[in-house]
Amino acid sequence: MATFLLAISLSAGWQLTYGPYVADYSRYLPRTTTERKVFTTTWLGSVIGSQWSMTFGALVAAVAGDAFLSEQVEWLGGLAGPAAIAFLIYLVILVGKLTVNCLNAYGGFMSSVTTVTAFTGGRGISPRRRSLLITVFVTISVLIALLASQDFLDNFKNFVLTLLMVFTPWSAINLTDYYLISKERVDVPALYDPKGRYGGWNVGALVAYGVGIVAQIPFLAQTLYTGPVTKALDGADISWIVGLVVTVVVYLPIARRTANPPAEMIYPADLEELDMRKPALTP
Repeated sequence: MATFLLAISLSAGWQLTYGPYVADYSRYLPRTTTERKVFTTTWLGSVIGSQWSMTFGALVAAVAGDAFLSEQVEWLGGLAGPAAIAFLIYLVILVGKLTVNCLNAYGGFMSSVTTVTAFTGGRGISPRRRSLLITVFVTISVLIALLASQDFLDNFKNFVLTLLMVFTPWSAINLTDYYLISKERVDVPALYDPKGRYGGWNVGALVAYGVGIVAQIPFLAQTLYTGPVTKALDGADISWIVGLVVTVVVYLPIARRTANPPAEMIYPADLEELDMRKPALTP
């Protein structure tokens, strides 16, 4: 049961960490794109892309056993037989890693810029700073990968579970606010105005986020720390479930008292509409 719950936790963490990707790329969709289409295509791509590989991994691990656990890529290459086929498998793995890490570098860059500009009030960043920031991200990632390579599976498991611990309250707050508080009505321009409807800080959300993280500590199952409740459950990790429930319970009553959602969805004005308004706004 502990191993089964660990697999569920890793799968949940894998899906939750795709949240920033959705935010990054949904901005490029036409405004006429329906919510159903955005949700369906994102969900199908995420689930199909992850579940087929996880299913394949489970089958391979069941067949190969310890031989697969020690050298995963080498075992897959050797499984191919002839050198040409083995080369193609290695090539697929390499291209796959390059592709996903381009997305990771982009996502890390966008998240960092969003955080920095929230404090500086800037509206852009120079190409030189973009290149420097992405280079720093990639360098740190490579160093972490090299340091973790001696015990990759255990380090990767702990890393994903740590992400799950911080992403679960974040996801719970976002979903609760969007569907139960705002009810799919967002003032988009106000998101970029610290003095607008939402203010500079959402204290209630930050409190619920902190409580959601702390509540998971007794239920953690990691190498560095194993919570007392986890020991009583023979190593089963249910921390993310606890974090999800506790965050919703804490945030929902706070948001109902303090939230100020708009009566209807408010979109940013089109550039064409702004150009039409300029003469009327000129004194």
